[in-house]
Amino acid sequence: MEVYHEQPDCVSLWIATIGDEAEFDALIEAEIVPSLMLGADLHRISEDAFEPQLLTVGELLEGFTHWESFHEPAKQQAASYGVEQANAALATYGVIVQEAPAEWGHFYFLGSFTAKPKPKSRRSARPRQASDDY
Repeated sequence: MEVYHEQPDCVSLWIATIGDEAEFDALIEAEIVPSLMLGADLHRISEDAFEPQLLTVGELLEGFTHWESFHEPAKQQAASYGVEQANAALATYGVIVQEAPAEWGHFYFLGSFTAKPKPKSRRSARPRQASDDY
């Protein structure tokens, strides 16, 4: 497994089904942090979500920074593992993980993805009409 830090416009994602938020925090520290070899505090470069009830993977990822840019490929990767729902997610920004195992203890690693704002759609110009000619 290779881990690259300080990589702009990227995110690495993990999801899980965990009993409670305290267990979620403990499992991140025990199962993910040691493998990432972070020089920075995880909380400075990450976002996480814990919900008491199961959500679809898409619902769970909604609201993460730039989620629109990575939620579709992340949902597809989860589906390839047979995972449709979870209640916990971790996103680490600026970290790329390659050749990683799919399962990290209690977590599924969904992959590293591009994470940047979607371009704003350009408004299409109004079609010219004959009366517009001068």
